[in-house]
Amino acid sequence: MGSETGVSPLYRFVDDESQRVFLASNDIEGFFVDSSQEESGAIGLIGTSMAPDQVPRLLQNVRLQVMDVQGKVIGTYYIGRVDLRAARASERVSGATDVEASFFGYSFPYSWAGKFWQLWAAGHPTELGEWRRFPSESHGSWLHVVQTVWFGSGRNAKRYGEDATCVIDGSGLADKAGFYCALGEAVNGPGGYFGSNLDALADCLASSRSNAAQFRLVWQNFAESQENVGAGVLGSAISVLREFGVEVDLS
Repeated sequence: MGSETGVSPLYRFVDDESQRVFLASNDIEGFFVDSSQEESGAIGLIGTSMAPDQVPRLLQNVRLQVMDVQGKVIGTYYIGRVDLRAARASERVSGATDVEASFFGYSFPYSWAGKFWQLWAAGHPTELGEWRRFPSESHGSWLHVVQTVWFGSGRNAKRYGEDATCVIDGSGLADKAGFYCALGEAVNGPGGYFGSNLDALADCLASSRSNAAQFRLVWQNFAESQENVGAGVLGSAISVLREFGVEVDLS
């Protein structure tokens, strides 16, 4: 079910069992929130394909799908109940409807995720370090989108790259999320995933044992990343890498 405006919708709301499409929207406001925000209030579904006379309405068993420009699902969130409260002609999308909704407090603490979903919908990252163009507080959101796309595409928590040497540029890493963004790309290429915490890193390494898990990791500008991210965080990650046979070269 496409948007009546002719613009490919970014989001679809579907029945989790039957996959019947309830509505589609070009954007969503209030679902991706700051991590300090306890829960979401009103949700704005921007540029929907729903007629105003279909609101108000309560939807049950709803899954939110993120779509790319080709109409392929690249990410999903299980929402449950969605209360469609009010509708009006969209101010941003000609010929469409904006709907005010409630997800009954359900939200995701990644305030930049909506922007990054727009980027990923247009095309998978093709260059290393695209996430570095954005402020450090957004890197957790980038990692969230990377992880969601990675597993949503059917890939496993493992190493797919075949290079004997992987390189991390430690300059500009501000926090743990930035480190895992850099590590995922070093191991699995642009937009790649290779863990988001120590347990997930260990899972990736354990699952890669049959795929030449032993590789050399060259860590450039390590001192800078250690100072910014923290010696404890990076020291623990290095210990896990070495435990699974990865040669870590700190430069």
